[in-house]
Amino acid sequence: MFSCPIGLYPKAANINIKQKLAEKGIRYHSEQTEFHARKNRKYRLVPSKRLIARLGLYNFDKPAPMTNISLEPEVVYIAKSQHVGAPAIPVVSVGDHVSSGQLIGKIPENSLGAAIHASISGTVVEIGNSFIAVRRD
Repeated sequence: MFSCPIGLYPKAANINIKQKLAEKGIRYHSEQTEFHARKNRKYRLVPSKRLIARLGLYNFDKPAPMTNISLEPEVVYIAKSQHVGAPAIPVVSVGDHVSSGQLIGKIPENSLGAAIHASISGTVVEIGNSFIAVRRD
């Protein structure tokens, strides 16, 4: 809809036509075996400024410089399940000291999963049902 100058929605029209043809059992069969881009393609592109205006985002189109922010939480909670597979089995205990990148949870035998590693150096302060907590040194 954003690229049509008069606000038509060609997709809806095409869906409607395809449904009517399908009801009558008419299907498209291509006879063409080689396809090429149309020579006027470059003139049919939508300028990004026009797209932004049509979507109502013009007031938000401003420079947004990146700002470096350093976050250093006192405690991190690392989920044992990082995926749809089986949760990791802890290989550390409460009170153990871990280094950043150290393995703290392994994949269970004969199952799919992801090993988990400490994101900070510190001491393991809690092992819950779904997480391992590490307090920064």
